Amino acid sequence: INTPHPMSDEHFIVSHSVVLADGKFLSRKVFTPKDQPVSDHTLPAGYSGKVTVTSTCNLHDFWVKTITV
Repeated sequence: INTPHPMSDEHFIVSHSVVLADGKFLSRKVFTPKDQPVSDHTLPAGYSGKVTVTSTCNLHDFWVKTITV
């Protein structure tokens, strides 16, 4: 996951989260203002279906994207 967003002490991406189609939480990556908002998440072996990803900003709420793999 890559969120093209500025990263400063005042304004930054806090985390990326991944949830599978059945609502099962898969993983979360938390960032500091010094990090780049890029994360890798490993799906279960053989998984196919929807994956929902969120990107949370400390000032502007969050974005949601659902993809099918």
